[in-house]
Amino acid sequence: MSPTDNSTPPPNSVPNTESAKETSLLEKAITSAPIVLTVLATILAGMSSGEMTRAQYSRSLATQQQSKASDQWAFYQAKRIRATSQSDTAELLQSMTGAQAFDRPMLENAMEALQHNASTAPTQPQTNPTADTPVAAQKGYDSWTSLRARPDVQRGIECLANGNIPAQKVEGNEKQLQVVIEQIDQHVGDEKVDELAVSLPADVLLGAVVRAERNAAEFQKLFSEPLKGIDALTGSAKEAIRVAKSLDRHHDHTAALTPQADDLDHALTIARLRLNAARQDTEARFNLAIAQLYEVQVHKSGAEAERHRQRSATFFYGMLLAQGGVTVATFALALRKHSFLWGIATAAGLLAVSIGVYAYLL
Repeated sequence: MSPTDNSTPPPNSVPNTESAKETSLLEKAITSAPIVLTVLATILAGMSSGEMTRAQYSRSLATQQQSKASDQWAFYQAKRIRATSQSDTAELLQSMTGAQAFDRPMLENAMEALQHNASTAPTQPQTNPTADTPVAAQKGYDSWTSLRARPDVQRGIECLANGNIPAQKVEGNEKQLQVVIEQIDQHVGDEKVDELAVSLPADVLLGAVVRAERNAAEFQKLFSEPLKGIDALTGSAKEAIRVAKSLDRHHDHTAALTPQADDLDHALTIARLRLNAARQDTEARFNLAIAQLYEVQVHKSGAEAERHRQRSATFFYGMLLAQGGVTVATFALALRKHSFLWGIATAAGLLAVSIGVYAYLL
């Protein structure tokens, strides 16, 4: 071996391993960019679709809540009209008949007077042998005597005499919720109401709806006992009135029972009309409270639907940008690799972005 064989190679012939590693990492990054961007675009597309689904759900929920609110508004209006009609009828009947006020002593005195006068009527009818007899009047009075000791009848008489409905403790709304209801009543505009409604915690609003419905249900339950007593009382009084008028009619009005029966009939009818008017007015207020809460739910659901729609649009724009990045990265690789397949991928990416932009501008 000659001495020249042991000579060292020139410096420029030593491979630069660090530069090779950097080139390899750069190549991997460039090659991986379309894949990473594609994954990102897929994630953003899924998030956009999910937000749109939530927006559609919230909008559908708002429609259902609006339907419930409309039902409660209809109940409110119908009961208010009924209350006004019954109150006006009571006032008209009062002015036409001049009936005395209904109370417990008046009722008991009238029933006793009818029974006493009917029992003293002639025993033989003058015009109709099949007419009611004083014995029937006595049976009716005995039935009334046993009936008036019932607690529900006592409550019914008290309600009729005072014209008041049973007292009830009503649960109110929280201050934040009450502010939203006041804003709706003042017609300040949907945007401001939506902003306030969407900030309400869902459990607060749902709890208020449950309380309002419970208030209405408890009133129905509370009023059921005196209402049952009023129905029994009215049936007994109407029967006594019928027997008295029958005796008087078939005895040529010699017993003069009809005016007494009419006085009781008018007083009882007017008392029932006034109590029913108060009852309908109270129920209408319960329906109004429920309707207002459903209106708040409509605004909250509508605002949430709009928020989800905007988020869906934002994710969609992000997906378009990611897809555009995929297209640019693919085009760069196509130029770098001189690959026909990469060129096809670039064309497909450009077409996808164009379709997305066209669909957005429609």
